[in-house]
Amino acid sequence: MSYTMQDLEKFLEYLARNNYWFLSTQELYDYFIDRNRDIPQEYVGKKPIMLSFDDSYKTVYTNIVPVLERLEKEFKQKIKIVLFVNPGTLAKIHHPSTTYLSCEDLRTGFAKGFYDIQSHGENHKNLAKITVSELNQELAQAQIELRECLAGLAAPQEIARHIAYPYGSMNQQVETYAAKYYQSGYLYNSAILRFRWLQDKYRISRLTVNRAKSPERLIQMATRSFTISK
Repeated sequence: MSYTMQDLEKFLEYLARNNYWFLSTQELYDYFIDRNRDIPQEYVGKKPIMLSFDDSYKTVYTNIVPVLERLEKEFKQKIKIVLFVNPGTLAKIHHPSTTYLSCEDLRTGFAKGFYDIQSHGENHKNLAKITVSELNQELAQAQIELRECLAGLAAPQEIARHIAYPYGSMNQQVETYAAKYYQSGYLYNSAILRFRWLQDKYRISRLTVNRAKSPERLIQMATRSFTISK
């Protein structure tokens, strides 16, 4: 919601032109955390980056999909972005929203190959400040509803296999319960992600992005992250 289509396009086009590999959550997990698979030859030498969008805002459909479609045509490359979604806030059938995505929006973007759809909890509650019963509900119900939304387009285990904690807030109890449902968990702590730091798969760092950061600053962040991480 903080960026115009033009700003998004400037940033994404830079990445597409400069040999970046757009990771899904599962690719990050398989190749760089668990390291249970060898990097495919087509990606060897590319700069790995994961672009994630939290919450369920409509603009990740209206503003980003047209840009991704254009870049795919120009660069013959599929740019995949990760959506950490709160299914409890999705627009309901017969109640269109200009603020929040609908399940149909998710299905369309996923079918086009642009979305990796993962969990952000059911209703964006602070998981470290709720009861155990509420915590279990937030974690389990989000996974159930997202998998129901994408039914027929993907195997259930592809959807909501990973979680980003709302507000980046978590503790040992949250981690214990998240591990019952999810393969990994993401923070929102603006720490540079170095691959040697990935021993704790439920505390994966992410760089924060907001309207105070220009497209040029985002490019610097992406370049610096790769330079430090490799």
